[in-house]
Amino acid sequence: MRKFIKTKGVIALVCLLTAILVQATSAAASTTLFSQGQGYAQGAYDLNAQQPLATSWNRNSRFAGVNANLNTKWTYAIGNTNYSPTIGADGTIYIANMASSSSQLYALNPDGSLKWSNSTQYAATTSPIIGQDGTIYVGAGQRLVAINSNGADVFTSLIGKPISGIAIDHNGNLIISCRNGYILSFNPTQQSIQWTTYLNVNDLSAPAIAEDGTIFAQAMDGRIEIIALHADGTSYWRNTLSTKLSTATESIYYTAPPIDKYGNVYAIGRNEAILYSVGHDGTLNWTYPVGDLVFTFPVIDEQRETIYIGNSNAQAEFTALNMDGTVKWKLNTGVSIYTTPIVDSQGLIYFWGPAAIKVVTPEGSLKSSYNTVGRFDLSIGSDGTLYMSDGPTGMLRAIGGTIDNLTPPSAQQGLQAEYFNNEDLTDLKTTRVDQQIDFNWGMTVPDALIDPETYSVRWTGKIQPLYTDTYNFHALTDDGVRLWIDGQLIIDRWQTNSVSEFTGTIALVAGQKYDIKMEYFNGPRNGFVQLQWSSQSQAKEVIPANAFTLN
Repeated sequence: MRKFIKTKGVIALVCLLTAILVQATSAAASTTLFSQGQGYAQGAYDLNAQQPLATSWNRNSRFAGVNANLNTKWTYAIGNTNYSPTIGADGTIYIANMASSSSQLYALNPDGSLKWSNSTQYAATTSPIIGQDGTIYVGAGQRLVAINSNGADVFTSLIGKPISGIAIDHNGNLIISCRNGYILSFNPTQQSIQWTTYLNVNDLSAPAIAEDGTIFAQAMDGRIEIIALHADGTSYWRNTLSTKLSTATESIYYTAPPIDKYGNVYAIGRNEAILYSVGHDGTLNWTYPVGDLVFTFPVIDEQRETIYIGNSNAQAEFTALNMDGTVKWKLNTGVSIYTTPIVDSQGLIYFWGPAAIKVVTPEGSLKSSYNTVGRFDLSIGSDGTLYMSDGPTGMLRAIGGTIDNLTPPSAQQGLQAEYFNNEDLTDLKTTRVDQQIDFNWGMTVPDALIDPETYSVRWTGKIQPLYTDTYNFHALTDDGVRLWIDGQLIIDRWQTNSVSEFTGTIALVAGQKYDIKMEYFNGPRNGFVQLQWSSQSQAKEVIPANAFTLN
């Protein structure tokens, strides 16, 4: 009997500890701050909000979405809308409608009940965004409406131009694009316009603000043109990528051109269906023919360095591209892709086509499909709930289900590797995840896309030591190498040489993750590179894969 009671006590203790661990994990997830993405200037949004904006970010959610047993939790009649919901820190869902005589900004509780509504007086022309003090901003015709989180009016300002998109810069100014070709900066504290720039186009997408403050927008008047402005509204550059008539679509119309972590910006048109990658300086990097009819901008999974884009042709293809525009995989989804995808914290990709939400794995297989009415881009709440509005039926839908925890792919372990065709880390050819830095290529090449003999590689990620100690890092290379640990350059031998060992030292703490970056080039003839470590506690060895993670 005593043995039985002891066993029950152990089981109870294990259950209690498990519950505590789950609660701690959930609490940690909920306190992670919102990030727009590495390529963006972090604007003065409410960073505690679950999703403070619908566009002008990388659409990489910090939450895991429901991915199995999908079902409709509730619907709420909001009236006709062309916009996506945003989600506050407490789970409040904000969405505005387009009813010309009775337009409302709605705040709904997570259970679908009405928290409050407030008249915007004029039909909404943007999705709501949430400022750092909790103020909700929405465009309503030629007016900017500001409402606090309790539903009370803050101000309504006449902009005098039809608003098409809003983004917040790091100073808290609202960058507003307008459908008659204007873009302007508005100070919400002073309730005044700081500058206005006319771009001589008939229509504009929502704006996106790059890390250095550059403002990007895409012309939506038939041309495919990316426009870049300095932070003060003066012209930086313009690149007309195509003059072929390429009709704007609603999904593209209300979103912003995406920016990747390297500063590249992306443009696309509906009918031409070509994806353009443009460098931060306006030069064209590459193009990719997506297929007939494209209704959305792409989304970029920063962690996996993958670009996702769908089309609406007969094949209904959803395509994953490498950062150089080469194809990683394609999936026939069976439905045309009508919404810009969103990527959850597990790397699953969510989008909607006529009559169905699709959930796709980062490896290119279909995880789930759920038949439901919808139309505009999905949002993900902290509990995994999917929110989607549908203009024609006037409904906001909450989609629930269960969350299957995916076995972390081996790609989570290792380092992100970029392979370049030249010795000076230019002409990127391919990216992949390398489990270790331990290669003897000899006279061969790392990849078929690379030319023989002269190439270079950059590895980035995190490294986690087992011991608190002063570590020696040993780079054995033929030819040049540079190594940074925790931002410190500890090896710098960027020169041609036969196989040689170069060493750098740094003090590390056990269990702590440190940034690591290593660059290598191969000159004429043999390619060889290996990274080892050692310390008083650590035997000298090639650094194992389990010491590296992507983040």
